[in-house]
Amino acid sequence: MERRDYLEAVSGFVAALSKVAAECGPAQLAVPVPACPGWSVSDLLGHLGSIERWVQDILAAGGTGRPPETVRWPTSETAAWFLSGTDDFLAALGGIVPGKPCWTLGPPPRTEEFWARRQAHEHAIHLWDAATALGLPEPVLDRNFLLDGIDEVLTILAPRQVRLGRMPAPGGSVVFSAARSPSDGGAASDRHTWKFGEGRAVARLNAPALELYLGLWGRRPLAAHATVHGDASAVDRLLAGHLVP
Repeated sequence: MERRDYLEAVSGFVAALSKVAAECGPAQLAVPVPACPGWSVSDLLGHLGSIERWVQDILAAGGTGRPPETVRWPTSETAAWFLSGTDDFLAALGGIVPGKPCWTLGPPPRTEEFWARRQAHEHAIHLWDAATALGLPEPVLDRNFLLDGIDEVLTILAPRQVRLGRMPAPGGSVVFSAARSPSDGGAASDRHTWKFGEGRAVARLNAPALELYLGLWGRRPLAAHATVHGDASAVDRLLAGHLVP
């Protein structure tokens, strides 16, 4: 995917989340978000507003900015606070300079473009959270976007979690495969694969792209939609870890 694709995607997700923030009354904003234990829809919007302001700091300074946990959302009028920051956030992403050095969560080369991708998937996942909490239609995510998000988890976010000691390194590697499902159209042989971990593959997991995307983020039980060959216990241990921040 290109930077313009990420910017178009995140703009659409922000618009959908802004509609939630603007149209939900107090009772709806207080609805718990099952995918984020302890959070209400209001808290979810507050989290996104905090992340957006943190990313703006990073892009403005080129460094880490304020730690995201210090950018706290207000305890009241959280939806309005979220709405008040979206234009500046989208403008900051729109001003990204290709190739410009910038601190990121990923490996070198660290440039500003990282944040367009990261925020597209951040907002996609949390739009899914809000929609499922409120009983709204799930966002429609095309296959290329899903494959890109799976790649981000397995090549950037999960390796970082291992590096920081937030999850154990897998014993052997697991190969993840996103084959086309009948609903995707196209040939079933059109599959994308990722190897996570070191050494020989001890297991292979195949699932439709949407289920793999949501499963890696812990939003749906991946085992219910996947086919596993090899050491299933290795896959279970891996999925039980903290693959994402």
